Amino acid sequence: MTFLLDLIGSTLIRSAIILIILSMTVTLNSALYDKTAAANTRANLEISANIMYQDIKQAGYNVSSPALDSAKARSVQFRADLDNKGGSDVIRYYGIYTIDTVWYNGAQAVVDTTWKIRRVINGGTEFSIAKNLRSFSFQYFDANGNYTTTLSSIKAMRIELNARIGATAAGTVTSTTLSNSTATKEFRVYPVNL
Repeated sequence: MTFLLDLIGSTLIRSAIILIILSMTVTLNSALYDKTAAANTRANLEISANIMYQDIKQAGYNVSSPALDSAKARSVQFRADLDNKGGSDVIRYYGIYTIDTVWYNGAQAVVDTTWKIRRVINGGTEFSIAKNLRSFSFQYFDANGNYTTTLSSIKAMRIELNARIGATAAGTVTSTTLSNSTATKEFRVYPVNL
């Protein structure tokens, strides 16, 4: 009889230990996913910021007409010779407000609103360079660092991108802990030719 009780007791203890190990594995895997999603979102913001920075810093390069065509809170259009072939390229960045259905574990959870930033060169194909943004903005400054909206006075630009962490390109949130987390990238550009 004691042998049977010892066998049942040891089985229960082993089961409890295995359950603890499995629980720790699931928890650690979830934490690893969350940290990876945050790192990926920050890396994607960095790539988007680098593309924008490289284009905007060339605003006015090798063009005879005014460098800035428009400068608004959600868009900017400027001229520059991006390919250094002597022609004036027109570069436009603008935001598109989207309403997406977000799915979580295969079920519709909420309707989500996000921004996408599009890049267009010479009226050609539009490319989304940033998606799943909670917010973004362009701000413009004169030579003294004061905020301005006058095109001829703009000498610097500040761009802020704020993206939702844990969202895939399709807008699917795969972790409940990340659904409201964001990553922000802020940078200033001082185009020499403005």
